[in-house]
Amino acid sequence: MAITILAPAPAASPRSRSDSPDESDDGGVDLERDLDDRPTKRARRSAKDIVTPGETVTDDPQWMRGHGTWIAPASTEIVATVAGTIQKTNKLLSVRPLRARYTPEIGDLVVGRIIEVQSKRWRVDVGAPVLAGLPLSAINLPGGILRKRTETDELQIRTFFSEGDLLVAEVQSLHQDGSASLHTRSLKYGKLRNGVFMSVSGTGGGGGVVRARRQVWTIDAAHGGGKVDVILGVNGYIWISKHVEVAGGDTAITRMEENVSSTVYSSQNDEIGPETRKEIARIRGVINLLVEEGLRVDEDMVSKGYEAAVMVDAEEQGESSAYLGGDKGKRLLTQLLSENSAAIASISSPVLLKGGPGVSLPSTTLTMLVHVDMVDFTVFKGSKEGKIVKGQTTRELKHDEVLIKVTHSGLCGTDEHYKHVDMVLGHEGAGIVEETGSSVKTFRKGDSVGWGYQHNSCGHCKQCLTGHETLCAERAMYGYADLDQGSFSTHAIWPANFVFAIPSGMKHEHAAPLMCGGATVFNVLRSHGVLPTHRVGIIGVGGLGHLAIQFAAKMGCQVIVFSSSDSKKEEAMSFGATEFIATKGSSELHVSGPIDHLLVTTSFQPDWKQFLPIMAPGGSIYPLSVASGDFTIPYMPILASELRIQGSLVAARNVHREMLEFAGRHGIKPVVETFPMDVEGIEACMKRLDEGKMRYRGVLVAQEA
Repeated sequence: MAITILAPAPAASPRSRSDSPDESDDGGVDLERDLDDRPTKRARRSAKDIVTPGETVTDDPQWMRGHGTWIAPASTEIVATVAGTIQKTNKLLSVRPLRARYTPEIGDLVVGRIIEVQSKRWRVDVGAPVLAGLPLSAINLPGGILRKRTETDELQIRTFFSEGDLLVAEVQSLHQDGSASLHTRSLKYGKLRNGVFMSVSGTGGGGGVVRARRQVWTIDAAHGGGKVDVILGVNGYIWISKHVEVAGGDTAITRMEENVSSTVYSSQNDEIGPETRKEIARIRGVINLLVEEGLRVDEDMVSKGYEAAVMVDAEEQGESSAYLGGDKGKRLLTQLLSENSAAIASISSPVLLKGGPGVSLPSTTLTMLVHVDMVDFTVFKGSKEGKIVKGQTTRELKHDEVLIKVTHSGLCGTDEHYKHVDMVLGHEGAGIVEETGSSVKTFRKGDSVGWGYQHNSCGHCKQCLTGHETLCAERAMYGYADLDQGSFSTHAIWPANFVFAIPSGMKHEHAAPLMCGGATVFNVLRSHGVLPTHRVGIIGVGGLGHLAIQFAAKMGCQVIVFSSSDSKKEEAMSFGATEFIATKGSSELHVSGPIDHLLVTTSFQPDWKQFLPIMAPGGSIYPLSVASGDFTIPYMPILASELRIQGSLVAARNVHREMLEFAGRHGIKPVVETFPMDVEGIEACMKRLDEGKMRYRGVLVAQEA
């Protein structure tokens, strides 16, 4: 057969800027066309192109690096660290991995492969960033699970598991480096044989393997295939095998464990008939089809998919086949959709993506229908001009998240700082849980919940493990992450671990401002050694100050309030202040005793020459509000009295929960003014706050559709 060798075609030269008169005028890179189209730079790339680790995404210094990227020291080049597609959020560039690595959670059932045998444990690949460990003490041994491990067991460790063996196990514990410890103490765990291995996506939610009530079950196969076991590892590793009955016989109860163990650690496959092999292949084809269409893989979908595959196969003339591609695969999807149409039609949530329940739909529409966790909702964003813009956001409800219908949102001074940014505003949210992810155990539909400034953290660094997740290097906070959703919206989706239950009896309009304003001041009083015998000074009677007065007073402290004039004295005293000082026109302040803790809640720095002389030796000063410019303070009084300037962000989750409980128990609530949650209402609320007329927290109230 003749072979023709074609001359290589010359590479297309990069297009110059003059060829594109319609370039974006926002000074940024148009990811839909070019990340860098300068003639001397690298080739043009679309946002849909795949980048690989080590590949330069852009060297334009205006871009910030996001997840999946890296910037070398003394360089402006943003380099991809994972293989994936480019995502642009304002000036933030991220690379979305083609397939995320599995993140272990305690209790997960996983399928893994032995990578290394060590003296007293095995190293196991479970698809996570770090190899998992299986200690010798965490497996069944011949003679009973309670038998003491001996030196002989250590010498014979390879007789239990050796390199390359597949096993099913459960995640027993997690370590600080992100690795997991496994165990196979239950008889349903152990070495895998008599089957076929496959790997799919398994992030614990959405498409691919999801966490479900049962990850292991047996299918009665058709066409004489007998029984087939299916093991869906949450990590995306799947094992499909011939079912093997455990022969109990007349075995005594004291010897059952020994007999079973000899089977668990056998590496010898049993004879598998052709009928069983064909049905195993059919089940494997069903799972592949579900994954290709972006559908969830669990017992319900696999079982129904297998039944539909058998029915489709029966309709064909000729010999039975396990092949599920082409027209046969399309008919299987149609059959599967028709069987689930009743369940799909029963979904009444107005925010689910729309698409009729017909059976002749393309696979993308089928994905939307079966994936009831794709949510579309209305949001209100900032803009370059500072105007409020109404928009839409589509999000996936993941296994560990909750969908919240927003009823109220507080307006914080921080929102003012971001109204000129193209992002969804608001971080003091309160509402009702409408849906929960598959692994959420802490909330149910109908629960009253709220959320604040922080949305997520890594969960395994030193700060996270010691209850200081607000300082996590990978923290997700308002204004820096999740810019496509906030509390100025009809709905929001957040990790359940960063959502807080609102105490019964507390109104949502009072709970919303506590999610940031209340948490900010309570964190100082709770986390920095404030005692009931201390004297607490509070500068300013405003959005933060009036809450700080209430919390400090209910804690039993003497509360000294400082304000520019006497106009708010009566209110301050009603909040619980024991002393009120007007500072305007005074060269020095006279108080009944020195101040142990001074909370600065104003948007500007006070005259420190007035306040430093009244501080107690070793006292602390807490600047709480966000202000531009540098923090300046006289140097010598700090040294002479050994004063401490203590920064404080927002409350960690345990402190946040205590704050809500404390507020509910003592009847602490903000003074609020309400506005409708629409474009006009938000702008009116922000205007009143900007003019300094708000008394004392603005709250947006969701409008019923």
